[in-house]
Amino acid sequence: MTYPLHKLNKDFSWPDHEGSGVFLSPDQIAAFDRDGFFVFPGAFSKSELATVTSKIDPLEVAAEAYLRTRENGQLFIS
Repeated sequence: MTYPLHKLNKDFSWPDHEGSGVFLSPDQIAAFDRDGFFVFPGAFSKSELATVTSKIDPLEVAAEAYLRTRENGQLFIS
């Protein structure tokens, strides 16, 4: 999918990456160039993910609760 460039963007061009990659497969590199992200299975252990989730979830709950108090349930661009 092609997105229109921002009006201030006059000459930026994303270069596709080449090379074998030490940790990434050619398909992962191509996905990043094409989509801006890729799935990297096994990058984090289940324990690491559980720790991060336990820290982030309360922040998400608090943010959602706060936004529910705002007019139309939103805050500027939230």
